[in-house]
Amino acid sequence: MPRSTRNCGKNRNTHYPLNARPMLASPIDSLSPQAARRWRERLWLPGAALAGRDRDEQARLWLLLDDGRVLVFRLARAAPDDAFLDALASAVADDARGDTLEVSLDAPARATFLVLYGAPASPLFCVDPAHPCFGEALAFNSRQDSDVLAALARLVGPNTFWASARNYNRLAAHARREERLQALLRFPLLVAPILLTRQRWPNLFDPKRYRWRAHDATVVEAIERGRDLTGALAACYGISRGLVRSPFCATPWMASTGRTLAEFLQFIDAMPANRRPHSGAEVDAFGSHLPAFWGLFGNHWLGAASAFRAGYSHVWEALGRRFDPLNESLMDAGDYLRTLIRWLLANHGRRVDAGRLAALWVGARGLASLLAASQKWHAHQPGRNPATDLRLPATVPAILGELQEEAAWHARELAAYETLAEEGCCMSHCVADYWDDCVLLASRIFALELVADGVGGRDDDAECAGRTERATALFEDEAIGDLPRYRLAQLRGPKNASPSEAMQDFARRIAQALNAPERAERRVLARQAAKDAATKPSRPPAVELDEDSIAVLTALLALSPTPGNGAAPSNAAHADRLCAPVAGYAYALDPERETRFAAGQPLTLVREPDNPHDPRAIRLEWQGEKIGYVPRPDNIAYAQRLDAGEAVAARISEFSPQAPPWKRLWFEIMQNGV
Repeated sequence: MPRSTRNCGKNRNTHYPLNARPMLASPIDSLSPQAARRWRERLWLPGAALAGRDRDEQARLWLLLDDGRVLVFRLARAAPDDAFLDALASAVADDARGDTLEVSLDAPARATFLVLYGAPASPLFCVDPAHPCFGEALAFNSRQDSDVLAALARLVGPNTFWASARNYNRLAAHARREERLQALLRFPLLVAPILLTRQRWPNLFDPKRYRWRAHDATVVEAIERGRDLTGALAACYGISRGLVRSPFCATPWMASTGRTLAEFLQFIDAMPANRRPHSGAEVDAFGSHLPAFWGLFGNHWLGAASAFRAGYSHVWEALGRRFDPLNESLMDAGDYLRTLIRWLLANHGRRVDAGRLAALWVGARGLASLLAASQKWHAHQPGRNPATDLRLPATVPAILGELQEEAAWHARELAAYETLAEEGCCMSHCVADYWDDCVLLASRIFALELVADGVGGRDDDAECAGRTERATALFEDEAIGDLPRYRLAQLRGPKNASPSEAMQDFARRIAQALNAPERAERRVLARQAAKDAATKPSRPPAVELDEDSIAVLTALLALSPTPGNGAAPSNAAHADRLCAPVAGYAYALDPERETRFAAGQPLTLVREPDNPHDPRAIRLEWQGEKIGYVPRPDNIAYAQRLDAGEAVAARISEFSPQAPPWKRLWFEIMQNGV
């Protein structure tokens, strides 16, 4: 007798004894061998019929149910036998949502079927054309909904798979099939993430549920009831109706942009209509530059759209010709902006957000102007010693020290300013300027080295044998929660060159080693040392700038109101306004409270000088309720102002219920307190 199992836990691949399965779903105890047939077609495929790496020794079953759904199974136990099919179809017939991950049958023999919702809906996607079973797969495919298969086949892209059995069933077996197909054909880019679930690749092995990340009830209702779909999509993605109707959204491109689809569309929408990219292929052509580009603007990426007033492709092509290699030039510009901020702090006591300054510069003078100024400064930059300039400790407590993986991989923690300066000199970049982050923010920097000699089978390319690759990695304390946790913030090769994929993987392993439980005590000590250093007197870093940089910076800041001048802020990206996600909001989630959030609502800033993790902590309160904190990297200046008795006002700038918790609620502080 069948027992279908719904596994709702985190480990969905746990195997239980047949008599101890969790959450039995509709057991069919009275099923007889003559049970009503609830399926139309079936296809057994031996594991040897699968193409490429999917080939194994276990059979797969495609089953077309009488309601139009297609389910794919992997036989964990037992051999293919049609005698199982009636019982199997009955066990999953009423599970329209697709919660059942495993079905166990006792008759005609003991068998276990794993439900593969992530497998291709059509067997033609994965069967080897040279195998004798290909003809049977072709016949099964001909019995399926050809319109649905064609619609899913059009949704293509790098590391993107839409044509799963789960997605097929959401269209072919739905009561509003026609309406859903029509919407998907009209707005594939926008509708696909809402109606369907995207995977990175087809899954013919694991019975797992895939998270439905972008489901929007308002859009679904507009689709199924024939309401204003254009308006619903515009509201869902935060873009104009014109962009929704544009050819840019009418093709199913899936380019990699480094941002969520909604964020990138908002970025595109901020450009003049005649300057936007025309297709996903145009976006993808310059996609390798986007991570470094976003890095300049931080939380103010929307203001970066002004860089493309001359046209998206035209600007990228011009920058590539003038600043080759472009990615390195973009990263250099980030260091240059950091220097500008330090100069302002040292000479005018004024703290400016780097992302806002980048947006202000690009909006007023263009991206090429920023890169040119950065290039000039890097060519003549004077050296400095942050340990002396800031009166900071010359060492910080090490967390990891050194890490060796076989003979090829080596990581060395740079816990002294002297070693950090040597690394900057050897690698020809500005890592020494990050010493104050190590001391005051508990950041940690590592020198990484890979000797590509094929040790351990890591390098199969004989041409790479004997080659050494070096990189510098910056890890930042996320400053959320009681226990410090580090994330990889920057990874740069010599002269800020982009590191290899292998080096990126190694850097991620360093992050895991930093966050290992056995190093929890060291992480706590590092944060405490940073806290102690922050409470001691220091002075702004001594920074030298060329006259041209000072002139441009002065002109830019003249466009922005200064404290106490009573000027009203404009809607431009001002350097003196802090706008950022509420830090730690993920720990204060309250669905009922979120229904009452609105842009413009006032927030209260409350100092926490006794905070055990950060003496400069500023708590954010909404109607007397704690919702999080001002981000640690941005709280220094505002803590000083609050401690001096100055009135500082904050408000909700944006609330995006569809965004991840850490980016859902944004706040802003205006320099003039408005």
